[in-house]
Amino acid sequence: MNLRYLEAFLAVAERGSLAGAAQDLKIATSAVSRQIRLFEESVEVSLFDRQTRKLLLTPAGEHLRREARLFAEASTSGLLGFSKRKVRMGCLQSAFEEKIAPSLIKGWARFPHDILVGSPSWLLSELQEDRLDAVITSLSGPASTSIRASKLYDEVPCFVAANSAARIVYEPYKDLWLKEQETWERSIHVNSLNAALELCRAGVGSAILPSVVAKRAGLRNTRSLGQKKIPIYFCTKKLKNPRTDVLEILTELRRHKV
Repeated sequence: MNLRYLEAFLAVAERGSLAGAAQDLKIATSAVSRQIRLFEESVEVSLFDRQTRKLLLTPAGEHLRREARLFAEASTSGLLGFSKRKVRMGCLQSAFEEKIAPSLIKGWARFPHDILVGSPSWLLSELQEDRLDAVITSLSGPASTSIRASKLYDEVPCFVAANSAARIVYEPYKDLWLKEQETWERSIHVNSLNAALELCRAGVGSAILPSVVAKRAGLRNTRSLGQKKIPIYFCTKKLKNPRTDVLEILTELRRHKV
């Protein structure tokens, strides 16, 4: 059940009009009308008698209002596994810089939740421990875990040849180094994309980085890694009653073509 539809239904039932409900909900009257229509379609029954000037509940609507009030009280108190508190979302740095930040700038600026940037292993650990509600990362987690992963897009990596003495291992791409045959005197492992970029700029070592990031940073001496791609996932816990606002974030990410 969509909580927005439920909230609109209760508001119209209380005020007896779409305009009054829209005023209480601080949204357009047309939006309330649409939510009521979709709600009626989802329950497959008419909830309001539209033959009178004031919208009155049908017997089915009156029954549903009683049930809906109990459902709303349970959901807002956290009994159904979600609430109206902010979603704590974690994000891989490259995904944040290339996808999330531009979306925020272009029209998602009213995004009401918290975003933390971190490494793949840290993000999944925080998700497993319930310190994050959802993460965007390059790791979908082992099959035996309680992680649900939905693929968003692929990152295309490239090799940046800056210095043959050292390799700079950016953690999300560490597995790609297994395919490289070159020998290295030393390795520098970093979780930060910015750190990897700065080390390359300074000529400290060579790295495998996202192609779009390397190009934007003006790094030269890059080469393709063929058809290799890094899948980026939207990950949540496999809950019996997932938070609807977390699912709405996934919908918004896809709407913004993330």
